Amino acid sequence: MITVDQKITPLSITVTHAGILDRSCARRRVGYITSWGKQPFRDDQADKLTHLVFAFFVVDSDGSVKLEGDAAKERLEHVKEVGPGGCPSIKGPHFQVAARHPDLKLLYAVGGWENSQYFSVLTADHSRRSILISNLIKALKEYGFDGIDIDWEYPVTGGAIEGTPADRRNYVNLMRELRNELRELEEETGRPYLISFAGAAGHWVLKPGYDLQQLMKYCDFVNVMSYDYFGAWSSKWGAYTGPPAPLNFAMPKKFSGRMNVHATMKDYSCQIKATTVSKCPGAPKMPSSGEEGLAAKTSYYYCSYSTPNPPKFQINMGVPFYGRFWKNVGDAVDSTDDMWRTATATNSEGTKFEGGDVQWRDLHTKFDASKTKFHHGAKAPFIWLPEQKTFVGYENSDSLKHKVEYIVENNIGGVMIWAIDFDDDQGTLLNSAASDSLCSPSTKSFSYKCSPVDDKRWWTYDDNEELAGMCGKSAPLIDGYYPVCDPDDPGHACCGKFGYCGSGAEFCSCPECIDYGTDPNLILKEPVKPSQKITWYTADAGEGKRGRCGRDVPPMEGEAPTCNPDDANAHCCSNGGYCGNSKEHCECVGCVDFAKQRDFKYKPLEWWTFGENPANVGRCGYDAPRLSTGKIPKCDPDSESFCCSNSGYCGKGEQYCTCLGCVDFKANPGYEY
Repeated sequence: MITVDQKITPLSITVTHAGILDRSCARRRVGYITSWGKQPFRDDQADKLTHLVFAFFVVDSDGSVKLEGDAAKERLEHVKEVGPGGCPSIKGPHFQVAARHPDLKLLYAVGGWENSQYFSVLTADHSRRSILISNLIKALKEYGFDGIDIDWEYPVTGGAIEGTPADRRNYVNLMRELRNELRELEEETGRPYLISFAGAAGHWVLKPGYDLQQLMKYCDFVNVMSYDYFGAWSSKWGAYTGPPAPLNFAMPKKFSGRMNVHATMKDYSCQIKATTVSKCPGAPKMPSSGEEGLAAKTSYYYCSYSTPNPPKFQINMGVPFYGRFWKNVGDAVDSTDDMWRTATATNSEGTKFEGGDVQWRDLHTKFDASKTKFHHGAKAPFIWLPEQKTFVGYENSDSLKHKVEYIVENNIGGVMIWAIDFDDDQGTLLNSAASDSLCSPSTKSFSYKCSPVDDKRWWTYDDNEELAGMCGKSAPLIDGYYPVCDPDDPGHACCGKFGYCGSGAEFCSCPECIDYGTDPNLILKEPVKPSQKITWYTADAGEGKRGRCGRDVPPMEGEAPTCNPDDANAHCCSNGGYCGNSKEHCECVGCVDFAKQRDFKYKPLEWWTFGENPANVGRCGYDAPRLSTGKIPKCDPDSESFCCSNSGYCGKGEQYCTCLGCVDFKANPGYEY
């Protein structure tokens, strides 16, 4: 039966194959079941789910798609009985339950972490994509599935094997061509078919590898793998303990604020931007008789929203039914917070850490769960066993309750579970993740504040460890722009008065602070690029130069450095040679306001300064030591000592300015000895 995910209005039509037959609940409950698992699929699980995804079928280098291994074949043993629409239905020792629940949609997944190595080459051109798609559909028809889930980990970068930049475009081509082939199959069989894909959690993988706006034109929904933010990985990042799926940012200072579910959900929601579509190209005329008219159709095409908000209903939040643990764990990073710790590596390179994963059904027998603590900031449970130097982060009913509330509050499309066979026999976690609360209506259409730019205008550790976190008009430029702070990183969304990104009052609430998280549009506040050639020292200039100006500072390209006229906090140079915005910087004798005098240039040095030689400061005239240029030193006309006495000293008053042989350089700035 064809279902509709959203209510039809004259201005907004979205047709997909995915949905829940119970019209009182408009959110998906997608559960993966593993091909290698031993736990049977049960009726009580089927009652809780809208979609079941069998993972994995294997993709080979020639584009063939098959079940591999006796366990997987036994798991999906089938007979070709004719079912609704003339297609075979899945039956067998593990899927007889599914046959008793005809409203449950069955998909199979291909790929995964250990079988994504061929996607890059198999999608590189149309002919190879055609072979792969033909085999994907062959398996779909042979086993009678309702759809296909592509789990490419990952296009372009971040996977076990690195891809190529072309993967991003070719992934869209794969989905478009697969959708076209499924449309033809729909016309033959009279039944709809689904396409979904598993999406990366990390923005450093998501942005370069996934063209979400284009992918969602051809896919019914995305199962976001919003977990595995922390684990005992074989890299330097494996040292940091934490829960596999913290809901909120709650890490110590200097840690990334993107390592949490909220940041990932925001990232997806903001990237999936709607395009105005009045009619889907090639689609049949949309019926005007409501849901009955829709149900009468046998083939539908995806139509994107014609509203200003991204269709968050295509997003499913992934939740893990497992935990991750570390051994050889040391003290907490913050003594007031037990969760965030570091583990000691087992190799000299500092890249190997002892640990692993544990399924929920086994967690309580492997670890002392009575030591569980709940981190109220991250909304995640953890176990810390100091005697064993062991840390365990995991998911439980309490943390899942908070995730369900988040899904409802932010109007996310549903929940995805990896994997239902990791649950205990009582269905403890599934009952929480797929509770009736998930069906509560949302009062929000779109709650996120998205960045107004697609490019990155902030420094990160991946760019340059020394420049990471620098921001403001005094920071070094990034791609020609004044660097700002990442509005999607709650740990570093504010630019503080000293030109560094962070969080808290010292970065977000001071008069000079800029909070990009609260108002991302501040990124576009002019000027976003320098209005003139840079003649001032930026924050990376080195010790003793940052914020300095005038003749007493080492020159830049042979000229005295200025202050940035675009910097509201430091556009004036004091007579002491420091940039700022106070009266002492802008209105004193010898001060220069570069915002008002943008073309001001310091004249060549004609008098002694402390930077040149402190012992000669104040000396002038024929008897004074010559400057490094060989010239006779004068007195600074903009200083308090603007006259040279006949005895060769700078000062003011009659004995310096009006005596015989005295020179008043303020009255005669062009005087030459």
